Amino acid sequence: MSNIIQFAPLLSAVGAEMNYITASNEVEIVTYPKGRKSLIEAAVKDIENFLDVKTPDDILLFFALVNFIDNEVNPIPGKDNIKSNSGFFKDNKFIQQKLALLKTNKSWHTSSVAGRCSYFGNLCTDRGAEVNGSKRGRKATRSPNQYHELKPNGTISREQLITPSIEALYRAIPKEVVTSATKTKEFFTLEELQGLPKSQIEYLRAILEKV
Repeated sequence: MSNIIQFAPLLSAVGAEMNYITASNEVEIVTYPKGRKSLIEAAVKDIENFLDVKTPDDILLFFALVNFIDNEVNPIPGKDNIKSNSGFFKDNKFIQQKLALLKTNKSWHTSSVAGRCSYFGNLCTDRGAEVNGSKRGRKATRSPNQYHELKPNGTISREQLITPSIEALYRAIPKEVVTSATKTKEFFTLEELQGLPKSQIEYLRAILEKV
């Protein structure tokens, strides 16, 4: 499932190992950290229902993080260079703020029926309907049937939803693999990968064009 590509930093940070299958453009989890298999499987099930909103940046970083390609150890050159230029790393650790933004920015989904949620049901449409005293924030201003509204052009609006499984995945990231940073890089290109030979840049470009 190529949707995993946009969530690769979260999965990598929690300790999952991934294999990319070039023939089908699919990603599979091949190794789970101890005690985290069911948690990761639940998150991946939700990821299957999110929209594919990956960017070229997401794809490039994925190929620096993926452990195997076609069941062979990832042979892509310049992986450390990519990570250090991605804005996701500082001192060889994931930046906490970037991971927190990722779980929000990549959690878009749609519905096949207006006014209802085909994928997440009441978890999506009933959120915030009642005030939860243990959580900050206000009661939702929308009623359940106002989620996934039918737009004038005939399409159904998409919604963001950080599901409990995605939140659990984020919270399971070991503290020792993350750090904090107030300013991070927001975008990078192949040309910005300082010190990477032109031949390696072209090699990466050819891979990215297939995804």
